[in-house]
Amino acid sequence: MLVVIKGVTMESIKFLKTLNVLYVEDDLYIREKVTSIFDQIFNFVVVAANGEEGLDAFKQCSQNDMNIDIIISDINMPKLSGLEMIKEIRKLDKDVPFILTTAYSSSNFLLEAIEYGVAHYAIKPVDIKELIKQVDEVCMANYKLKIMQNKNNELLEYLHIIDQVAIVSRIDLKGNYVFVNDIFCHVSGYNKVDVIGKDKNMIRHKDMPKEVYEELWDTLQDGGKWNGKLKNCGSNNKEYFTKTTILPYYDMETTEISEYVEISFLITVEEHEKREFRKKVMQNIQETKRQNFVARKMIDDLQNKLKRFKHIDILEETIVNEREKTKRFKRQSEFYERQLSVVNIDKELAQSESKSDVQRISEELSKVKYRKNIYFNQVNEYKEELESRVELCDTLNSRIKKQARIIKDLKNTINNKNSQLLSNNIKIA
Repeated sequence: MLVVIKGVTMESIKFLKTLNVLYVEDDLYIREKVTSIFDQIFNFVVVAANGEEGLDAFKQCSQNDMNIDIIISDINMPKLSGLEMIKEIRKLDKDVPFILTTAYSSSNFLLEAIEYGVAHYAIKPVDIKELIKQVDEVCMANYKLKIMQNKNNELLEYLHIIDQVAIVSRIDLKGNYVFVNDIFCHVSGYNKVDVIGKDKNMIRHKDMPKEVYEELWDTLQDGGKWNGKLKNCGSNNKEYFTKTTILPYYDMETTEISEYVEISFLITVEEHEKREFRKKVMQNIQETKRQNFVARKMIDDLQNKLKRFKHIDILEETIVNEREKTKRFKRQSEFYERQLSVVNIDKELAQSESKSDVQRISEELSKVKYRKNIYFNQVNEYKEELESRVELCDTLNSRIKKQARIIKDLKNTINNKNSQLLSNNIKIA
């Protein structure tokens, strides 16, 4: 459970809850009262009644790998005073911060406390809220200092490794080189003597926008890390590309940025390949656009030709009608041929009749002959009509087949062109 203290933020309270405190006080009433408060605020509180117990408690914590983040101690105590305890602890740990509580404000005490690296002192009776704020400030500063120290140590380790494979340089706050490695010299073509003390802009390529460098320096001066791609210019105007990371390096004594470390990897070959690739892509796009234009024009031309055959349905309907008429004429022709065969039969029957019926048969024959001639003429007419219509059907059928072939070829050509156009558009995408 987090204890809310007026004037102390929740973030600070959470941070305080991570701290281990050594509290040394010889006054039993004050010790118990303050300890009850500390137990609610800090992670763990080690309590001692005098300087000797405090020193032993600190040693025991060190042996048990328990880190003491801050020591809060009275000055005037039996057996071993607060300052004497600090002197002995400083032999074991030079960094652990101290806050002293005292009923005196003598300058002698203060000077000696400063000599032993005491961060703060509080006059009794102690204001607990003010003491907690001092603990927060001291430990937070110490925590940040450790973070910066760890980062610097990590950076130095990385630099030692990266120095063997990357372009490494260090730049002061004015932007001048203070160190460059051998790979820097090999890539840029400059000697170290030519570079040290010179402004970083000496390798800046004229193609690089000034806005990039403005953003770079703004980021670094704000304590941030800059990442990006740079085009540089070496000796004899030799251009090369780098993927660069620049980050601040902090001075452990002042906790301020002392210089910037630049780590770069050469990407000249990759950049040239990208340029060639982009060039080829643009050429392909232009060629595809040209092919699309030609294909579209051909499709339009073919569609215009296809429009000429828009009445093909009417023509097919006409052929169907003609075929039906031809069938009807054929059926009529067959009917008259059957009638003619009947007439021939009648003729034979008439010849077999008796002589007494010659006159009648003769008359009948005349009639039959007349009918025969009529039927024969009609049959011939229907045959001629039938032949004419068959010839017309053949002609129309031939024309339809020809037009059908032309239409099929046009449709195939249009489909091929549309497929080619779609393929080209997919390549562009």
